[in-house]
This record gives sequence, structure tokens and C-alpha cells, in this order.
Amino acid sequence: MFRLLTTTKSKLQCQNIVKRFISATPIANGKFEPTDLKETPDIPEYDQIQLVLKGYDFVILEAFSKYVHSIVKRMCLECKLIPFPTKDISVQTFKPKSANVLSQYFIKKYARSFQFDNLPSPSLPILLEMIHVHVPEGVDIVVQKPNPDEERNLYIQSLTKEDLMKQISEMEEAKKRKK
Repeated sequence: MFRLLTTTKSKLQCQNIVKRFISATPIANGKFEPTDLKETPDIPEYDQIQLVLKGYDFVILEAFSKYVHSIVKRMCLECKLIPFPTKDISVQTFKPKSANVLSQYFIKKYARSFQFDNLPSPSLPILLEMIHVHVPEGVDIVVQKPNPDEERNLYIQSLTKEDLMKQISEMEEAKKRKK
């Protein structure tokens, strides 16, 4: 029993020597590592990405946009959620072989937009896969760069403001004519 203890003690001493030898600093081993090297590689990022969810049922679209927002939060990504104004669409069906309207339907189309700035490139495919797996029926997903034309559609134009601007321009033109 005494020999067993001595052999295990010598093995422990041997292991400690090896550990000390392996964990020695690079300078002690004769190796030099530059200090200006980066430990983490640069990950490319997308400048701006817009993820648009479109659908005809408001309740389903709103619930799915909340789900997507929770996924984005869990992935620690920063985004801006923008609801688009409702688009009213008129659909007509015609009688066979005629121009007479058989029935007319009014449909509303809803949209939600997630805008990402400086999105890391490895996280976009993961995010899209998570969204694609859980997308409900009737919801369309569009990934694009932000479009300035669509951004103009975000704001509902004030007709009274436009009317006042027209009146001001007409008054200025009338003053120029008098001169």
C-alpha cells in the first residue's frame, strides 16, 4: 500500500512538471507573437437590409411580426420596426365574355418592415431560416435594400397642407404679375 501511494505521488509530480512546461510563456519558449494581431476576425456586415412582411390578414401579420421581433431580440440584433400604411385594393370579376362587372371586392393589404443597420453577414441566413420555417400562410417575406420610394409612402400626405402650399404659390405668382 505504501508503494501505491509513492507511485501515484511521483505521477502527480511528473504531471505537474509537464503542465508547467506546456503553460510557459511564449517568450520563455523562444517564440515571439506580435501584439498588433487581432484575436477575432473581422466579420463583414450588410450596410442596410430591409425585411418586409406583407399580408391580407391583420391579426396574423401582427402576431407574426411580434414573433419575428422576439427572434431578433434573442439574436441580439438591432432593428427598427416600421408599420406601413394600409393599401386598399379593389378587385373586380367580370361576367363571361362581357365587360359587365359581376362582383367587386375591396381588399386591404398590410405590411410591416424591419430595418437592420450593420447586420453581421453570418446572422442573416440564420434569421431568414428561422423566419421561413415559421411563416404562416398568407404572409409574404421580402428581403431588400431600403427603397426611398417606399419610404415616401410611409407618411400619409396632408391634403390641407398641400392646399395651403398651392394657395401660397398662387399668391406669390399674383404678386409677380403685378410687378
